[in-house]
Amino acid sequence: MARAARRQYRNRRPRPQTGKPGDPGAGHPARVRSSVPPPRFTARALHPHGVLADRHGFAGDACLCALEHREADAEQQTLQETGQRPAPRCRIPVCARFRRIPAAAGPRCGAPCRWVRPTRQRPGYPRGGCHRRHAASGQRGGPADVRLPCRRMDPACQARLNPSIKRRKPVPPTVFSGAPGNPAASGALFWPKLSMAGADGAEGFQMNTAHGRIRDIDFGYDQARHLLLRAGFGGSPEQIRTLADWGAERAVDYLLNYDDIADPKKPRPDTFDRDIMRPLTNEERQMYRNAESRRDEDTLAKLRLRRQKAQRSDRRQMRELQKWWLARMIETPRPLEEKMTLFWHGHFATSYRTIENSYHMFMQNQLFRTRATGNLADLLFQIIRDPAMLAYLDNNDSRKGRPNENLARELMELFSLGEGNYSERDIKEGARALTGYSFIDDSFTFNQNNHDTGRKTILGVTGMLDGDGFVNAILGQRACSEFICKKLYRYFAKDIDMAARRRDLPKESDRAIADMQRTMLRSRYEIKPVLRELFLSEHFYSDAVVNEHIKSPVELVVGSVRSLNTPVRDLAVLIDAMDLMGQNIFFPPSVKGWDGGRSWINTSTLFVRQNILAYLLTGKLPSGYDALADEERYDPMPLLKQLDQAMPGSAEDPIAVTSYIMRFTLGTTSGTPEQIVRRFLSEHGNQINRDTITGLLLLVTSMPEYQLC
Repeated sequence: MARAARRQYRNRRPRPQTGKPGDPGAGHPARVRSSVPPPRFTARALHPHGVLADRHGFAGDACLCALEHREADAEQQTLQETGQRPAPRCRIPVCARFRRIPAAAGPRCGAPCRWVRPTRQRPGYPRGGCHRRHAASGQRGGPADVRLPCRRMDPACQARLNPSIKRRKPVPPTVFSGAPGNPAASGALFWPKLSMAGADGAEGFQMNTAHGRIRDIDFGYDQARHLLLRAGFGGSPEQIRTLADWGAERAVDYLLNYDDIADPKKPRPDTFDRDIMRPLTNEERQMYRNAESRRDEDTLAKLRLRRQKAQRSDRRQMRELQKWWLARMIETPRPLEEKMTLFWHGHFATSYRTIENSYHMFMQNQLFRTRATGNLADLLFQIIRDPAMLAYLDNNDSRKGRPNENLARELMELFSLGEGNYSERDIKEGARALTGYSFIDDSFTFNQNNHDTGRKTILGVTGMLDGDGFVNAILGQRACSEFICKKLYRYFAKDIDMAARRRDLPKESDRAIADMQRTMLRSRYEIKPVLRELFLSEHFYSDAVVNEHIKSPVELVVGSVRSLNTPVRDLAVLIDAMDLMGQNIFFPPSVKGWDGGRSWINTSTLFVRQNILAYLLTGKLPSGYDALADEERYDPMPLLKQLDQAMPGSAEDPIAVTSYIMRFTLGTTSGTPEQIVRRFLSEHGNQINRDTITGLLLLVTSMPEYQLC
């Protein structure tokens, strides 16, 4: 057996590489022997497909032999010291999609491998296969090893076998650093980011979806309207026509790359007062203690009165903060930014009712806005340092020996992994990792004295983990990407059961989520490429998705103002109406956020929905609220401007106006709603004027179809 093994691995010791990476024939071993040891690897990181990657970024889609480099280093050093034959080099080509190869290693793996054995060659596959055991986590102490053969080959890997396929330029590895604090301090090396190709066609991340992309020839007015409704809050007829003329890719990139759009009302840190709910100074605390010890009721009453006055001022500022955000959603030229801010607000749900600090809510809102379509890992690193979240889940008092499990539990159950993908031990160990994470005034602080520095095992990762190590362990689980993609799909595409397994979902939804998850893993948890994957897929514009989403109260109010171009009216009235409809921004019902979907609609909320739309169009509320009526009249005639430009004279044709209004507001031009609208126009003498069109919009917005998008 030993003799056969020696024959099998004869002449496979490491050899110097010839040529430069990218040259034809580069990387093939020269016909000389060499004692140069292979490169040493001392740092490891999780690969998104569950295998390991070294610090040079060696990783693949299922065709790279990823190694336990520490053990391989030790064995290689032992073999060299004893003069024995070194381990053979892995012969499996590296996946071109994740190729990060230093010049010394050439285009092959270059790492020692003990598990190489020849396999039968199949068409389109490289000769040989690498069958080895690999840990499912990036550090020791992971779950049971599994055997994964290098069988399936990603289309990008064919660049190894077909030189005509364009190879992707290597991207240098980067250590992920979340501020404040550096996750690299916990020993975790994160994946490099990949840039996404923008509207200018710059080289970057490319979509590889099983559904296929929507073609520009299939992207018209209806598709542009659907995109604006889902990726924003709707748009005017002119905006819809502009996106339709641009085509799918340019329209999607315009919405995604909103940083290129000027924001004249960009919020500043001094937008709101940060000192209303400032903590007591040392002198005030001493005064309070002295008054308590002396039972000085007058001094205690003054201090309590001062506190109550500050609370009333903070509640007024919270009301102004609600108005400010609602006005920003209505007026912003970057709708996807606010739509994603609303998504993260419901995902990392935090309520003012618990923390009672309006400026902390403003800070968190800004955190979601600045990282709306950024990196999920960055957002997770920041959320465990956010003062509002730390106060909401009581982590401010979590300390060694008495850890609070709230943040650790919700971080896995509601924020990243979902139910059933962690254990009670993971919660307890995660709570230990988050001890000492606190804040002073408006800034995060890490209290070293309160932090548990002992060894912990979280999700199979063992070490002296802190909060960053906890987050890295979460990011190493495939359940994390699946959970986030399901939630994004539910928010932007179609209502699904978050508790259901993927195989229990409709086939088309399952495939779409799988494509999104694959994109998220390949882009190292970047959100923007995932949204681009969804918005450019044919499935997103199919009958299974269009008009299958129930508008949330915010989507209903903001979308109606933006698309119908109604007066904004009284923001306080709109906020109260959204509260009655079940969505009060900055006041989610629980840490779970809003359920959404069918929970938005019942007999009472439907009544409020119809009344608030009538208020936007007419400025009048139901009887009993006439004192709040808005006298500003709404002029709907500019809505017909686009129709008249496309077909001069058609703005006076009742049939053309009916079809146009139906298509713009409901996304349909036939069926029972069309008959109702035509009957309404005929009853008004088929006259096209301000009062008739306003009445027509009142009729259309009261239809059940208007509650969908």
